[in-house]
Formats: sequence, C-alpha cells, structure tokens
Amino acid sequence: LNIMHLAWLNQCVGHYNHRYFYLTLIFMWLCCIYVVYGMRECFIDHYRIEGSVVPWCMAMENKLCYAKWLCHYETNISTKCEMEQETCRELVSGRIVQYLILVEFFVALAIVVGLLWLIYSHGKIISNGETSIEYYINLATAKKFAMRRKVYMNPYDFGWKKNWKSFLGIDDFRGDFFKKIIIPSVYQPNGDGLSWPFAFSLDELLPHVQRQT
Repeated sequence: LNIMHLAWLNQCVGHYNHRYFYLTLIFMWLCCIYVVYGMRECFIDHYRIEGSVVPWCMAMENKLCYAKWLCHYETNISTKCEMEQETCRELVSGRIVQYLILVEFFVALAIVVGLLWLIYSHGKIISNGETSIEYYINLATAKKFAMRRKVYMNPYDFGWKKNWKSFLGIDDFRGDFFKKIIIPSVYQPNGDGLSWPFAFSLDELLPHVQRQT
C-alpha cells in the first residue's frame, strides 16, 4: 500500500497524489532559492545598514502602491543617511520594512534547507522503488538477512530509471518532461496503488539470495 501520513499537512500522501507532493517540493524549493538569491543584496543592505545605500522605501516609492503605507516617510528627506543618524534611517527605511526584509530572507533560507532534506529523502526512496514505510521495513529485513549471511533484494526495485518513470507516470523523459512535469498536468498514475508488479519472479530471485563469503 503506497501511503504516507504527513502530520504537518494533516493528510495522507498516497499513490494518486505522491507525484504532486514531490513536484510541489521541487517547485517551492526553486522559488525559495530565487527569493534568497534575488534579495541577497537587499538583505545585506538592511542587515549591515550601509550609509551609501538607497533605502528600500525610497527606491520603491513609485513602484509599489503600498510602499508609502509601510514606510511612513516624508518625500523631501535625503535618499542617503549616515550610519550614525539612526533617526534618519528609521524615518526613511522604516523599522517595520527592515524587519520584514530580514524575516523574509531567513524564512526563505530555512525553507530551502528544510525542503532540501525532504527532496533528498523522498528522492532516495523513489529511486529505490520504496515508500517511507517500506524503507524502514526493508532496512530491518536487510539486517536480518545479513545476520544469516544473505543479501536481501527489494522485489519492487526496477532500477532508478524505471522507478522514476513509474513514479512520474511517463514513458520517455525527453518527450514527456516538458508537457507532463514542467507544465501543470492532471493524469492518472500507473496502477491502482494496491497491487504492484514484481521486478523479478521467485525463480529469478533465488539465485540472487547468495551467501556472503
């Protein structure tokens, strides 16, 4: 049974939505990378409070309709403030704007790190033809086989390439990558999520269960 419960989503990720969940992780991670990379200079300016930098509020005055509402500054104030002129910097940039920029950067950076772990862990089990529950089951089974000097092989592992094709529901990476992965699409995955084909038959499995020398 291909099913995983995610408490922080308050729902189960299973056969019919696992692909959407994983692609959402990928796209969200890329978006956060874009945010972190795009605002790095703005973050450094507001974190270090350099005197020669044009404040965010002054730069965005005529570009964002809500800039004046956030900043609350007078239009005749100079665009440059000396570092020791704390009151001037607060009036021009706005303390709330500085906090928002710092919070946005750190939150995006934290999401990048957190999602990277999720992407790696799910990518690993997908490459091995497993679910998160099967990963621990196979790990325990492999240890039991090792104690008997035998090698355990996952009967549902078709190799990383076929496993990814089955997971994404595509036949060809080059032909289907753009129209089924990059572009949002709705199509049924392979199978029903209850019964799964074996990568090899029992007769083919027995020669692979070898005694370790």
